[in-house]
Amino acid sequence: MITGHSVESTDFNYWVFLYTGGLSYQLEHHLFPTVNHTHLWRIRPIVQALCKKYNIQYNISPNLGVAMI
Repeated sequence: MITGHSVESTDFNYWVFLYTGGLSYQLEHHLFPTVNHTHLWRIRPIVQALCKKYNIQYNISPNLGVAMI
């Protein structure tokens, strides 16, 4: 969780999600590597809620360009 980074979900980022095979859900993928990437969007709210509950930083960028910088 500390070194991982995800990308915010928006309509444009949906195409990034499809093109990269779910790269925009990197944190969820590394926590649940056997879950198909098409289901990771359902896991994100649960992971975010747990991070907030236990005061763990959830790294997320507004788009892929910002995440790469």
